[in-house]
Amino acid sequence: MKIALRIIALTFAIVMILSTVASCGSIFNKNKGDTTQSDVSDPDTAPDHGSVSETDKEVVTDEWGQVVVEHGVPEGLNYEGQAINIVIRTNQYGREWTSEKINDAVDLEVFNRNQKVQNQLKVTLNFIPIADNSQSSGGAKTMTDAITKVGQSGGKEYDIINQYRNDAGSINLIAFYKNVRGSDFTYLDLDQPYWSQNFNNVLNNNGKQYFFVGDINLTLWDRAIVTFFNKAQLETWAGVTEQELYQMVIDKKWTYETFYNMTKNVYTDMTGNGKTQDDFYGLSSIGGSEATDGLLYSWNVALSETTVEGNHRIVTDSAKQKVIDAGEKLVALYTSNGAYINKDSGNNIAQFTSGKALFNIDVIYHNSSHLASIREMEDGYGIVPTPMYDENQEQYYTGVQDAHTIMCVMNGDKDYEMISAALELLAYESYKNVRPYYVKVIIKDRILDDSKSGQMFDLIMDGVTLDYVDMFEGANPKIRWALWRKPFQRTTGYISGGELSFTVAFEEANGSGALDNKLYDLDLFFDRVG
Repeated sequence: MKIALRIIALTFAIVMILSTVASCGSIFNKNKGDTTQSDVSDPDTAPDHGSVSETDKEVVTDEWGQVVVEHGVPEGLNYEGQAINIVIRTNQYGREWTSEKINDAVDLEVFNRNQKVQNQLKVTLNFIPIADNSQSSGGAKTMTDAITKVGQSGGKEYDIINQYRNDAGSINLIAFYKNVRGSDFTYLDLDQPYWSQNFNNVLNNNGKQYFFVGDINLTLWDRAIVTFFNKAQLETWAGVTEQELYQMVIDKKWTYETFYNMTKNVYTDMTGNGKTQDDFYGLSSIGGSEATDGLLYSWNVALSETTVEGNHRIVTDSAKQKVIDAGEKLVALYTSNGAYINKDSGNNIAQFTSGKALFNIDVIYHNSSHLASIREMEDGYGIVPTPMYDENQEQYYTGVQDAHTIMCVMNGDKDYEMISAALELLAYESYKNVRPYYVKVIIKDRILDDSKSGQMFDLIMDGVTLDYVDMFEGANPKIRWALWRKPFQRTTGYISGGELSFTVAFEEANGSGALDNKLYDLDLFFDRVG
């Protein structure tokens, strides 16, 4: 069912806004290989992403302190009221695009952005809410079903798709999408800072790119993986104050070794029954996703690499050895006396918020009950980046759990010039007002209770990164599982199948070259599609 701009339902808008965390400057003008963290001499001062250097005095900054940029969409375009049909996710995910009514100032910024783009281009933004596959129940139409049906009929009903990332990268769906690097996208400039360069670097496959994210996509912040710490218990168990922990992060001393030493022996038997969820631990974690994947990315560990010919393969040589070494560190962390692995993500959150864990690695936001439990935590909480691999890393990296939104454009007989102009202006206006307002006013000024917290969020979001195999999990099933999660779980006994060393389990996963073959087949697929 198509719903016009002013009548889209937005559930839990205020709750979602309070849950999301991001940096004040755009996170998207950074690359994984060359991202550098701002040097901060005063721990009370958050890094200024738009500051003017001695060698670059022509840089102009805006009211938010970010660099002023100009888009390339000319004035005077007139598409005579044509509709641009934008598929959006239901529930909280739709808030980055529209709202039924104005609940708060961020909703107003989103509404004003849409109105401005509509007026400038003389277009109508028509939003079509559809449930994710994970949200479906009772036989309701899901996004994959809907895209498949429309794609098979020529794609006329949909223009822009906003999809759950984990569902998006399926070969069965990619055939219905348009290469946004093509000449048809006259005004789409993916090199602008309001588009994620980290994601572009991964998703640009020999000049073809089907997926992209930008400052429009506020859900990216929801799923950033961070380290929560218990404020009341920190000094007692870790031997550092809250401010000392923040300074440790700023000084780039927040590493695996530091984290391991803070947690490995923190355990108190609260029940007399041995290690249970009711006891107190240094680290409460889920074993299957957010925590293990979060450390994978915070340690800058790649599972895939690109050859000089532009093809993809599983990591080799030193990169392969780093995966194995990192896996052994992960096992050491989680088999220490101070760690407790929960098999359900809700359990590790409950354990932390009830004051039974010093640290918890998780995403910023799961759902409204998660947010409520965190905000009502009696001991109080703080957030820092997930630790670096070692001090040689120099940069904090942040993994993003796959439930965030990613965009693509339907293939078909469409006015891609118009679509590209709308996308570019929507991202540009989001950079100017929506995203910085969302972050600065709602998160930094109203939610965080000390000046250093904002600085932590800058570091967290500046390092957001992605691996090629994660984007195309739908086309390359089980690669992350095979190379990272399964070796860890087999080594720790979390799943059945024999307790092996991480090294042996990793070698077993790709010993036959089967995973490399999957990546090679995907490269061939991209060579064939338009």
